[in-house]
Amino acid sequence: MDSVNPARVYPLEEQEYIEFKSELRALAESALSRGGFCAGNIVGSVLVSIDDGCGAIELVRDMAAFLKESGIFSFNGRKDVIDFKVDPMLNRTISEDFESKVEDARRLGRFRGLAAIDVSRVRGKDSNFALSEVLSCAERNIDDIIFAFWADGKSDLDNLRRELSKRLVIRELAFGKSKGIHVAARAIEVFLKYGHSLSSEAYPKLVEIMQKVRTGGAFAGYKSAELAAMEILSVALKRKEESINSETLERYMNSVEYSNRILAESPESKVIGFELQELSETK
Repeated sequence: MDSVNPARVYPLEEQEYIEFKSELRALAESALSRGGFCAGNIVGSVLVSIDDGCGAIELVRDMAAFLKESGIFSFNGRKDVIDFKVDPMLNRTISEDFESKVEDARRLGRFRGLAAIDVSRVRGKDSNFALSEVLSCAERNIDDIIFAFWADGKSDLDNLRRELSKRLVIRELAFGKSKGIHVAARAIEVFLKYGHSLSSEAYPKLVEIMQKVRTGGAFAGYKSAELAAMEILSVALKRKEESINSETLERYMNSVEYSNRILAESPESKVIGFELQELSETK
């Protein structure tokens, strides 16, 4: 029986991102050949809007790898990427917290790399004081750090664009909503990780299931796909099946677990951002 391999299409193979990298490479080659430009100024800062929990970390790490391998930006530090969440409710000052992250990443007294800044909790003008603090950090470190600001579908993008553009050169990467095929690809990765394949005849039904999971009240990005995949695996294991087939998926769709996953309401306070552990990190 033919099986299906996951197709990683979101967000790394989305046309917007491919064109972004191509444009950046051409711009850098032209600017650097003339001299007098700082690589950080050439690249600028990036505002990424993407479904929460659907590959923000993966995207930022791929961006860092691209900048490093292409020679557009010279990295130095204990890590290439530092992550930071802008939370207006923090007691300590944002500036101190950010500088602490930079200090931890220094090597030989310097950090040059990419800072992934989660601004999903900056919603409206009342939160702009917090954003202003991190922008001051960005201005101080513009020669050494490329800033990638991440926002989810609940963010006030107009406000973010306006405030970021006042003080930084901003490029925007706006991804459309993730689809059932994107979420299904993550589920297939889980199947393969635990030694199970998905039969080709069952693939359309898996996409149907994941589309309903994606639009359900409890959807929290790829984490939800991974949890649903584990529930499907449980059905297969009970029947001692090594391949996920249509019958397996039918049984799952009749389960209480599936009903809870597509109908449950997610807590308003739950925000999935850079703290989400990507499956790819464990490989």
